[in-house]
Amino acid sequence: MKLKLFSTALMCVMAFSMSAQTYIDLGLPSGTKWKSADEQGFYTYPSARYFFHDALPNRAQVRELLANCTWKWTGKGYKVTGPNQNCIYFTFNGYLDCDEDLQYDGSAALLWTLDAAGSEWAYLYVLSDEQREILEESNCWSCSVRLVKN
Repeated sequence: MKLKLFSTALMCVMAFSMSAQTYIDLGLPSGTKWKSADEQGFYTYPSARYFFHDALPNRAQVRELLANCTWKWTGKGYKVTGPNQNCIYFTFNGYLDCDEDLQYDGSAALLWTLDAAGSEWAYLYVLSDEQREILEESNCWSCSVRLVKN
């Protein structure tokens, strides 16, 4: 009973947070709008897919963001400015490894992207002061989520 009540409450919070989001039009060729901030907390890949479905960016949307925006290192993350001069910020929250230990807090951001259905691996994009790329990693990690809207 407690688990069912918790699950219902969590779904209500998720629905509220999804309805209260601010999406920023960065002027990208696809018209994709990026949420102004990450969702609260860390999510395993299955939980991110379950809660956010197709609001997670796919790899093409991440590649578009990487290729078409200006990325300025702020010391705590990136200011990402689109072709139309609107911007979003990525702060570095790190991630939880498979043992649920916090890694790279303050020095990297790892965020989930959609992958092909049925893969035992999940795709994420890694942002640090040294790299901005898409990697394939274990789906037992818990990472941040940044949503998109087409």
